[in-house]
Amino acid sequence: MAKGQKVRVQRRRFWAQVSMAARAYPGRWLWVGRLNGGTASAIESGDFSAFRPSGAFEATTRGPAGARAVDVFVRFVGDAPEGIAREPLPDGVELRDPPPLGKPHATRRWWADVASLARAHPGRWLSVGRHSRTTGAQIMSGSMVAFRPAGSFDTAIRGPGAGRNSIYVRYVGDPGVSSQADQPPVPDGVTFADPPESEQDAESRFWAAVSDQLRAHPGRWLFVGKRTTSCASQIKAGVYRSLLPAQLFDAVTRNGTTGPKRADIYVRFMGHASGKAAGPLPEGAEWADPPPPGGVTAR
Repeated sequence: MAKGQKVRVQRRRFWAQVSMAARAYPGRWLWVGRLNGGTASAIESGDFSAFRPSGAFEATTRGPAGARAVDVFVRFVGDAPEGIAREPLPDGVELRDPPPLGKPHATRRWWADVASLARAHPGRWLSVGRHSRTTGAQIMSGSMVAFRPAGSFDTAIRGPGAGRNSIYVRYVGDPGVSSQADQPPVPDGVTFADPPESEQDAESRFWAAVSDQLRAHPGRWLFVGKRTTSCASQIKAGVYRSLLPAQLFDAVTRNGTTGPKRADIYVRFMGHASGKAAGPLPEGAEWADPPPPGGVTAR
């Protein structure tokens, strides 16, 4: 097993153990270590498979403003499961309540400090805590004075949707000139952290990689996995932005199933070769011709 793969397996095993421990102690906080500031939002949004469904777990962080590593706490807030034995806690995990936060910080002055810090570090994401989803829209639209002109800031929202979600902000306007002497302090509760990848981000990146492969190898069929049977028709209709213009792509289904309507999807590009080298095949894709209609291919 490659070193990187081994590390990923160990991490998945650790988070599975943390999830089971949290379910065994519903409502009680577990301290899981000093980790990246984006870990808490990844747990709450269900980006870690061990913490699904999203909304079943609550997570929070404590640490000095601007720190890359902070104390991460998690607890199970879903329906209390029955019959889960309380095994020994995973190594490095403790039953411990997070220390209380200071006074509420989401004031107009605080948001102005957030905007100043983002302007001083154009392109870098700031984790600004948990707020309503409308807060992200207000930042991007310039409804909040500190974030004008509209369109100067980008936001990312991670969370279950209802209630409060983790908000990330970055400045995407004119970088201007900012000297080290003018660097603003980091407001309380703010850390430099990239938003965890969402399922939508991963799907968009998958189809972009598929498009690169197909354009580099016109006429070849690419198997892109077992997906909903409507996927092929959506490709032909131009629903996937990476696969435009739609008339240059062909897609077929094979090995359809009853019940949940899923099938093997094959796609090919019928235009001229792009002339650009494509990277590695995206995970789950492989070059293969579709079997004849009615034929079955074991996968």
